[in-house]
Amino acid sequence: MTRAQAHPFFSGIFGPDQHVFMASGGGGTFKAVQRLVQRVGTDHLTLLFCDTLIEHRDCYKLLALTAFTAFDRQGSNSAAHILTLIDALPEYHEDPARRAQQLEEIRQAMALAVPQLVWLADGRDPWTLFFERKFLGNSRVDLCSKELKRDVADRWLKANRDPAVTTVYLGMDWTEEHRFIEAQARYARTGYRCEAPLCEAPFLPADWKVDLYSELLALGIAVELYRLGFPHNNCGGFCIKAGQAFFALLLRTRPAVYAFHEAKEKAIRLILGDVSILKDRRGGVTRTLTLEAFRLRLEAGGGFDKTDFGSCGCMGESPDEPTGDVPLDMIYGDGSVQPLLVR
Repeated sequence: MTRAQAHPFFSGIFGPDQHVFMASGGGGTFKAVQRLVQRVGTDHLTLLFCDTLIEHRDCYKLLALTAFTAFDRQGSNSAAHILTLIDALPEYHEDPARRAQQLEEIRQAMALAVPQLVWLADGRDPWTLFFERKFLGNSRVDLCSKELKRDVADRWLKANRDPAVTTVYLGMDWTEEHRFIEAQARYARTGYRCEAPLCEAPFLPADWKVDLYSELLALGIAVELYRLGFPHNNCGGFCIKAGQAFFALLLRTRPAVYAFHEAKEKAIRLILGDVSILKDRRGGVTRTLTLEAFRLRLEAGGGFDKTDFGSCGCMGESPDEPTGDVPLDMIYGDGSVQPLLVR
């Protein structure tokens, strides 16, 4: 319960209880919001979405469907218009400028159709952020999640919702309870209660996402990343916390997207030196493994770690959350602190 609920004497002084769901365009959000609406209704419910600007169009489509369904707008003319706009959205790697303009049109239309959905964007995408900060995100330091999602959401919460009456909700299920515990602790430090409806009984079966895909198909959404076998529907099939198995899947199923990120990594290495998203741990020694080298290895018939999918955990702290004591350009992927090498 919130702090106001814990002290009945003060009940109502701070206003009604507020419920803020940290929304993504994933299946967890879709199912968890359904469960949350059944529990608390929609009068004081807000869906908060922080956009990295590189999402797959299906991510935006599922986000819109989640909002339309939660607030009973799915049959409206505006809903049909918005879904048509999303279908016409180009991929990020195809035309970033036109895509940014169309995304702004979609955001404005959503604000009118479902004002309870707060759609925020820092204005930078992950690669813009990496070049600006002269740092390549990795499995140890997810700079993009921190600055484009957690920090943006935290600022909105602080400005708009009193922690005394606000509960924050996440879309993680019981198989991700370790991530939920990390996120819950982070919110507790800022005074907010945090819950995850899918981490509570009745528990969904372990293979619930298989049934989810069929459910979404029936609603007219064939989420491409789920169909291709990706574990999440975020960042267009890209993640700096992803492992070798994830990027092997990206190369096989979305080679143009892989090529885009390979080129970006190659460009930032000209500034930062020998850094990479992936790591090569063969022989018990950790070395950098560029997306280009990884692709060439696979094209030559080489193997990879088929168990290394990595983890997308945007709302929990990374193991080596940057602090003011160590410049970002001195923190490397293995967590060590080293001087920046510029070539």
